[in-house]
Amino acid sequence: MSEKAVAVVGAGAVGLFTAYELTKRGADVTVYERQPLDELRNASWGNAGHIVPVMSVPLTSVANITSVFKSVFQRNSFMVLPRTVSMRSVEFLGKFAMNSRQGKWLRSVESLVHIDRLALSEFERVQDEGLALSFERAPFVSAFRTQHAAHAQISDLLQVTSRGLELDIALLDEAELFRREPLARAEGRFGVVLENQGLVQPPVLMETLRAELAGRGVEFVSASVESVDPVGGEGPSSGIQVLTTSGTQSRFDQAVICSGAWLDDLTTMHGVGPRVLAGFGYSLRVDVPDLPQGMLYFPEAKIATTRMGDSLRISTLMQIDDPNGAFSPRGARRLEENARRVLPMAHWNSVREVWHGGRPISSDGMPIVGQTRTKNIYVNGGHGMWGVTLGPVSGRLLAEAMVEGRPDIDLAGFSATR
Repeated sequence: MSEKAVAVVGAGAVGLFTAYELTKRGADVTVYERQPLDELRNASWGNAGHIVPVMSVPLTSVANITSVFKSVFQRNSFMVLPRTVSMRSVEFLGKFAMNSRQGKWLRSVESLVHIDRLALSEFERVQDEGLALSFERAPFVSAFRTQHAAHAQISDLLQVTSRGLELDIALLDEAELFRREPLARAEGRFGVVLENQGLVQPPVLMETLRAELAGRGVEFVSASVESVDPVGGEGPSSGIQVLTTSGTQSRFDQAVICSGAWLDDLTTMHGVGPRVLAGFGYSLRVDVPDLPQGMLYFPEAKIATTRMGDSLRISTLMQIDDPNGAFSPRGARRLEENARRVLPMAHWNSVREVWHGGRPISSDGMPIVGQTRTKNIYVNGGHGMWGVTLGPVSGRLLAEAMVEGRPDIDLAGFSATR
């Protein structure tokens, strides 16, 4: 067991699960978060809540890079180019394009499958330890208009399952689709269902994790971190200094940087190879006459919906941009316009919790998990849209690597210095 003092920078799902696993192994943890904790609306809070491991694949597919550049001409493209051009975005997009080759994508899938196959059971493990994460098993239904779109999704699913993920999949004709999911009536002509997947209510998940950590004695510091650096040389007095933008300095034995879309600001000087940029998403909640059994997805419109209490959370879009990008009313309007088309029966006068936030997209589409080139400084980030899905497993594996030196899965494919 560790008695080390560890700083975790970032209070998203990945950071909180990492902190949770470190406290279980005896670490004295302090969590830093740039946003005020009492009004925290980060990327994890706004997540769709889908725990569908077979969908947790690298974003660097040929289809996605094509979508990025088509967005110059197509108004409703899923992935959108940055609104402003900077050296940071040009460097990121160049690396993203270089990594968007079919062979590279398939090799990345093979690495990711090793942790994807644990995603559902890791949520169940943490809930069995007493945390009410709101996790439940539920079906994931895709409603299609055209055979072309269905063929594309099924082809991707088969490529992933051929690498070792098991999947309970079935086709739904129009009648069965409408019987199971009445909300699909306006858009769907047939469907595909993935049984026995998972969903969570992200706001409940985040609140539960913070409360559990506070009960374990974790200190939360609401401050932006300016730097994380080694101090004291190589001897027994060596350590890690965390400096906030207000000038406060604190010393730790180790640090884990889980700062989401701002990862580059604190990690490039420590030899972290992949670049990270924000993939902004938008979501809202609305009342509907019929709630889905679990998760209902409209692939052609890129509209993801999740049953959330007695209403529906609707999410869409991937707008690649600087993490400090401001809320775009145009992006929010695009979400509602598309959602109104596929869900005309929703009670659109009840729209609330309109949200936007930046998911950390790495330049090779893969999570970044492990030690940096600087001793005792680690990173856990770059999960893209899958930070909630992979939070429990990547937090556990990194904690095992830090404390025990032997995670039960080889993390080489996620190396911070690749």
